[in-house]
Amino acid sequence: MANLSRADLAHRPAPGKWSIKEIICHLADVEVVNGWRYRMILAQSGSNLTAFDQDLWASQRPIGGRTRRWPWRPSPPCAAGI
Repeated sequence: MANLSRADLAHRPAPGKWSIKEIICHLADVEVVNGWRYRMILAQSGSNLTAFDQDLWASQRPIGGRTRRWPWRPSPPCAAGI
C-alpha cells in the first residue's frame, strides 16, 4: 500500500463496492464492535451480540477531517484520510 496514491486508496472498483481505504476503516470499526462484544460475553453469561449496520457506519464515518455524526474519534488512518 505504501506505493499507492490517495486516489488509488479511495478508488471504488465498482458501484456499491468499498475502496481500499474504506475497507481499512471498516476493519478499525469492527475492532471497536468486537471489543464491546468480547467484553459483554466475558462479563455476562448469555449476552446477546450487539448488531451494527456496517454500511450506515461507513456513511457516517469522518474521513480526511470531515466530521459527520460520529460518537468517538476515528482510528488514525481513517481520520488522517490515508
